[in-house]
Amino acid sequence: MIRRRVAVHLHVFYPEMLEELVACIRNIETVCRKGRVDVGATCPVGRDDIRERIGDLLPAAWLIEVPNAGYDVGPFFEFLDKIDLDDYDYVVKLHTKRDKPLDWVNFRRFRGGEWRQALLSFCSTVEAARKSIRAFERNPRLGVVADRRVMDPSGIAQGDFGWRKVDVLRRLGFHPTRFTFVYGTMFMMRASLLKAVQHKVRISDFNMVERPHVDYGLAIEWEMAL
Repeated sequence: MIRRRVAVHLHVFYPEMLEELVACIRNIETVCRKGRVDVGATCPVGRDDIRERIGDLLPAAWLIEVPNAGYDVGPFFEFLDKIDLDDYDYVVKLHTKRDKPLDWVNFRRFRGGEWRQALLSFCSTVEAARKSIRAFERNPRLGVVADRRVMDPSGIAQGDFGWRKVDVLRRLGFHPTRFTFVYGTMFMMRASLLKAVQHKVRISDFNMVERPHVDYGLAIEWEMAL
């Protein structure tokens, strides 16, 4: 048993995808022990169907209703506002992501649920969750664990958005010379690293989502900055 404290943020927009993510959370609980994993779930205001589904599958999770703004990124900052990062070793970010006929991500082709499956691979089995945490323990300089297929250490695949990310970080006083981006932003991260951005932005700073994947604005800039 690995005795580490983990905070999991789960953003739910598509309740039909929830069971897959709950299975991943159970894998992390198996590795770290259930009482050492806290789950904070967010969902859009007024979605009683989602609230009920979360209550059924994750009765111990605490739930925050949020405006439908910033996709999964805005709610993540709302979650960070509610926790004390000193209480945790790692933070896990998960969100419901639908199947798509075709996506080109990081110069790779993903069909159906392949992109989501790649994103979840760090905790999709008990052994994967154990391997992720042990990777942190073996390498004190390791900050984030995610699937290699969705990680872009060069910035080339980010195009113009990469520059927008740098601008966001510079406004916070950071001057990055090298960075790695996880396309789709599902990962496990050292909790201490998130102190640098905690309380720096609120969900009210993000655009409301009028149509899926249109006008990302600040959401995609922060997605890349995380």
